[in-house]
Amino acid sequence: YHERQRDAKVSGYGTLHARLGADSIKEFDCCSLTLQPCKNPVITPSGFLFDREAVLEYILAQKKEIAKRTKEWERQNAIRAEEERKAQKSDQEKIVRKFDEVEGTPAHPGYKIFSNEAREGAVTNPNPLKRPGSAITVQPAQKVKALGTEGEISNMKGER
Repeated sequence: YHERQRDAKVSGYGTLHARLGADSIKEFDCCSLTLQPCKNPVITPSGFLFDREAVLEYILAQKKEIAKRTKEWERQNAIRAEEERKAQKSDQEKIVRKFDEVEGTPAHPGYKIFSNEAREGAVTNPNPLKRPGSAITVQPAQKVKALGTEGEISNMKGER
């Protein structure tokens, strides 16, 4: 038999089927999970034979595995949520820092002085029209009087 198989393999002709051993085929009265003879057999609608104890053990093992994976998934979600929260916080801090840098430039000289006073709890400027640190004072409208020496108001000749 072995020589015929070898010749068929070398020549490439014929069938090259292999025989299955007795250990590769399940016995008629054995469980499909444990491959042991059934003590308390249960049959499925498809015709598979199982031992009731093996099925229950399998279900319990699956429940434990699912619970373990669920805990791992929840832990990973908590870590991911914490990372997202930290990323949002750092983005917000970056935006605030960039705003401080832009507003604290020489084009905005009073900003840093004003923001530092406000942070320290100092009294803010009583005159909201006057910017802290500036030499220009703004007077209320009723105290400003026209003297008549302002010159021409209109750009058209002959009109005032």
